[in-house]
Amino acid sequence: MRQWEKALIGPEATFRDALVSIDSTGAGIALVVDGDRRLLGALSDGDLRRALIRGAGLDDKAIGAANPN
Repeated sequence: MRQWEKALIGPEATFRDALVSIDSTGAGIALVVDGDRRLLGALSDGDLRRALIRGAGLDDKAIGAANPN
């Protein structure tokens, strides 16, 4: 597996899953993709941090904090 593929998470992934992905790649970003690997959004560690500060939980869906642009 190529290293960048570890940054891919599905739309059902939680904040915890996204944090594990970001930590394992060291890239500071997780990419939310659908089953066909179409990009749905990007999540930086800062996006996750800000969402957690606003009250999101580690078991919430990470797609809610993803940037679709």
